[in-house]
Amino acid sequence: MSNIVLSPLKQARIKSGLKVDEIAQSLGVSQQTYYNYESGNREPSGETLKTLATMFSVTTDFLLGVTDEMTNLVPMDAPLTYGAKIKVLGKVPAGVPIEAVECVIDEIDISKEMAEDEYEYLGLLVSGDSMFPEYLDGDIVIIRKQNTADTGDDVVAYVNGYDATLKRLQRMTGGIRLKALNPQYESKFYSNEEIKKLPVSILGVVVEMRRTKK
Repeated sequence: MSNIVLSPLKQARIKSGLKVDEIAQSLGVSQQTYYNYESGNREPSGETLKTLATMFSVTTDFLLGVTDEMTNLVPMDAPLTYGAKIKVLGKVPAGVPIEAVECVIDEIDISKEMAEDEYEYLGLLVSGDSMFPEYLDGDIVIIRKQNTADTGDDVVAYVNGYDATLKRLQRMTGGIRLKALNPQYESKFYSNEEIKKLPVSILGVVVEMRRTKK
């Protein structure tokens, strides 16, 4: 009996455990069109190929048959994606609506759950080492926009109307502390009066971190 050779795309789909109807829906194509991709009767566009590679956590080279290795170039903590994307910003100036911020450096996929809930999300490039070792310069944090947070949450906050800063929140009697994880940096306490006067406000809470493998 001859062995059945599966196409790389079908191998990746089976490995991922995703269903064809889910994949087709996320791509915005019919199930038949997707089956045509797997059978080689139709070629997906370059953008579709990238989306499939991300969805299946494999490389585009594997899907193209260039390599037999299902090397995962997607960060291990990144969720499966379904085509929904958010902006990654280099900085978030205070008082500027997110949709109006011009320093967009990239777009990244988010999970289906994030895409379908009631919150707004954005990505922010980590700059500097004040939150080392948990966050490194060049990491991307995904932020769920909300103006409240609890002790222990990593938040993106505005102080004095400057650009947003990433710190760990500690609620204390009479105010809050924005804590830097790197002991070389000073953590700042703000009284309830300062919070109103400066002001100090929360843009959102970090819900995920993406790190590019080097």
